[in-house]
Amino acid sequence: QPLNILRVAAESVAAASPMPLPAAVSERLTLIADQARRMGELIDTMRVFSHSDAGPAVPFDAIDATRTACTLLSTTLEQNGICLDVYTDSSEGLVLGRRIHAEQIILNLLSNARDALIAWNSAGQAPPGWKPQIFVTARRLADERAVVITVGDNGPGIPDDQAERIFHPFYTTKTPGEGSGLGLSISFSLAESMSGSLTMASDRDAEHATEGAAFVLRLPLHAS
Repeated sequence: QPLNILRVAAESVAAASPMPLPAAVSERLTLIADQARRMGELIDTMRVFSHSDAGPAVPFDAIDATRTACTLLSTTLEQNGICLDVYTDSSEGLVLGRRIHAEQIILNLLSNARDALIAWNSAGQAPPGWKPQIFVTARRLADERAVVITVGDNGPGIPDDQAERIFHPFYTTKTPGEGSGLGLSISFSLAESMSGSLTMASDRDAEHATEGAAFVLRLPLHAS
């Protein structure tokens, strides 16, 4: 990997120097290493979420895929003191597409919520007594012929002026140097590839009303 070689080379110059490097040189080497790392992460993100792993669309249980994604990230959330509340229907929710794509969408939404909660708390902006929480619901709505999956949090939310651009490629609400700005954009495309949709929630589920952000993944039920 050329980027890894570039990053390691930049880091090695400073480490191998027998004398302290001038501050300007040290800063530039650090910048090179950081940007090489970011580019590597960006490429990894594009590879993971790319459509090259399309394969044939097959029926799969989107509700069970939701449980799997939550399980995969549950330990990380617990380590960061974030409470994860998951409510799923016991019935099967068959949709047509790729299960891995549905799991990637949910993992991205969970990761975004985690990052928002951690950043808000670290900045000292959370109210006294606040406890970070992420909620996930997955329901089979027979009357709407759809499986509806909601991922939300009790963090700062997303300002209206940013909500219009949230699904644009390379747009991110995170601080500079954090995030690629591709996760939601690619998740949006993956949802569409399964004839579904990914939107920001305009009205919150009364059972889990919070002031944070919430996203809704809607996938049409497979006609068996």
